Amino acid sequence: MEIINKWTMYEKLIKSRHIDIFLPETALITKPEIVFDMLYCYKSVFIKPCVGYGGNYIIHIFKIKRDLFKFYYYTKENIYTKTISYIELETLILKQIYCRQCIVQRDVKLAKYKGAYTNIRVRVEKHIEKSWKCTRILGKVATKELTITSIDFGATVVSYDKLSFSCSIDKSLVQLELYDLSIHVVKHLSKIHDYSCTCVWGLDLAIDHCGGIWFIDACLYDNITVKPGNFKERCIITLDQSINFLAELRRLLK
Repeated sequence: MEIINKWTMYEKLIKSRHIDIFLPETALITKPEIVFDMLYCYKSVFIKPCVGYGGNYIIHIFKIKRDLFKFYYYTKENIYTKTISYIELETLILKQIYCRQCIVQRDVKLAKYKGAYTNIRVRVEKHIEKSWKCTRILGKVATKELTITSIDFGATVVSYDKLSFSCSIDKSLVQLELYDLSIHVVKHLSKIHDYSCTCVWGLDLAIDHCGGIWFIDACLYDNITVKPGNFKERCIITLDQSINFLAELRRLLK
């Protein structure tokens, strides 16, 4: 099965006038300054590996003030968090992009369900007549203390009909918009030679706190169900301010 590279996908989709307005600003990280530039615009960003690892190695960064930041680093072991300086964050970014190709993406303020961040999974399938149809829509609800909705990090799956958001959203209208965007995305990606034989797509979409919709990611299958999945429980570990930060980074990024 082909693996979708997030940066390659973004470069393809941003060229579509039907899709570009639904894409969060994204950039390939070639140097730390690219991350800092986006942080100064949006105050909160995600660093994501170009090739996904089920939520592993994602870094969520918040700007507290000019030269002070807080991060959450999602790893196979646990989730690490710390308030750090500009120099420490620069070191973290350099270590991350040394180990793997990454993008930086503006943070979309997700709508919440029961106080937890939620995004949407839409399944799109090619039918016998060769037309694309959206066949299922689900919600992925993060555990309340986390900021990503990965199933591997304990997100729960609920039917779209059961979702209710704290903001005023016309769910029926939003569902139609989500389906329309999903069809446009799949049609566009299917023109790429590597994906031309794909018959089932799983698209991760977002509804923001104002009811706007966004495209976040796509995969070449969709095996998410409403049944509880198996995941490794991880603790949120706050790194002590006195810890040898560089030594801890070397351990985390092995």
